[in-house]
Amino acid sequence: MSMKDLNRDMPIYIPDEEKKRKRAGAQIGAAVGASVGGGVGAAPGERAQPAGDGGAVSEALGRIADYGEYTSPYQPGIDDKYGAVRSRKPFSYDLDSDPQWAAYQKQYTRLGQMAYDDTLAKLSARTGGLASSYAGSAAQQRYGDYMRQMTEKIPALYKLAYEMYADEASRDLADLNAIRGLDSDAYGRWKDGYGHLGDLYTRAVGERSYADARADKAAEEARAERLLAERLRRGRL
Repeated sequence: MSMKDLNRDMPIYIPDEEKKRKRAGAQIGAAVGASVGGGVGAAPGERAQPAGDGGAVSEALGRIADYGEYTSPYQPGIDDKYGAVRSRKPFSYDLDSDPQWAAYQKQYTRLGQMAYDDTLAKLSARTGGLASSYAGSAAQQRYGDYMRQMTEKIPALYKLAYEMYADEASRDLADLNAIRGLDSDAYGRWKDGYGHLGDLYTRAVGERSYADARADKAAEEARAERLLAERLRRGRL
């Protein structure tokens, strides 16, 4: 599996997400501002000041204005992990720089030399201590056996190196997604708080509108009573 495959198969952080969040917050603020500009409950020419309690509305608007945009406390960690994922180089393996291969070379060379010396000594003893060409060939064959065993370790070393590379890449991606999850939770709490302030504002506006409507009704009833009283007074004159 290449790094390209890992990046394709696992979700990664998109830097523009923060910009989207800020735009969402700005849109909420704009919607609230438009609602405020409408002057809920006011009748043009009827009443200069609302009859309801405007303090709650003003307080809600102030809290919304002071709430501020979302700032992620996890952004530095996200940037670091995202950079590690994106900058990871393709897998490569250098056998000569592998310390495990160096250890195998030392081990099998020593065992091969011991087998060479032992074979040569045993076969030479049969000829009165003189080394024959057969003894030398047999000893060299034993040495070569160990060299072949050593080279047979190379595929396993390559596989181990790739698995370590892939595991590290997977850990970086897992860490990135974990931090993104924490950031998403924090943003959700921020958004819930913003929505709660919007609810408070909506409720305050509704209560003021209701109070204004009652004031309008009371004013209308008072006006009707005055007109009736005026008619009765005129009727007596």
